Amino acid sequence: LIESRSFLRTMLDTIADPIFVKDSAHRWIEGNKSFWELIGPEISIKGKTDYDIFPKDLADQFWEGDDRVFKSNHAHEAEERLRDKNGKDILIVTRKQPFVMSNGEKGLVGIIRDITVQRAMEEELRLHRDNLQELVEQQTKDLLIAKDAAETASQAKSEFLANMSHEIRT
Repeated sequence: LIESRSFLRTMLDTIADPIFVKDSAHRWIEGNKSFWELIGPEISIKGKTDYDIFPKDLADQFWEGDDRVFKSNHAHEAEERLRDKNGKDILIVTRKQPFVMSNGEKGLVGIIRDITVQRAMEEELRLHRDNLQELVEQQTKDLLIAKDAAETASQAKSEFLANMSHEIRT
């Protein structure tokens, strides 16, 4: 049993994504190393709820997601903002899954994925795509202007040659 628990703890702590467990009272009862590094020291977080750690607006959002899992008994995934232990706002996707603990009480397991960098890259890509679209439109306009100028020059050349040919014949 000790060996199994040690193996499980090592495996959980090796996972890069923060993982947490809450009881039906919304209290954190377990987490992996990544979770405690994100939120704060295990000793000061365990047994507390979102309202003890986060501003009310964030706590309301997290609590609502937890309630959805507890009431529906189905997994819930949400994109959320989170303020980490250093006060930095990050964008996360949290997947919460219900389960029944050994004492019969409902609980949930949550997995957090930080998508801040991914969203920033998507926004940068969108800006580049928009900029590229503007460049294509501008070049298209420039090419149409050049085409019109070339057609006008060709028309003028044709008229000039026609006039010169007529003059030479005359």
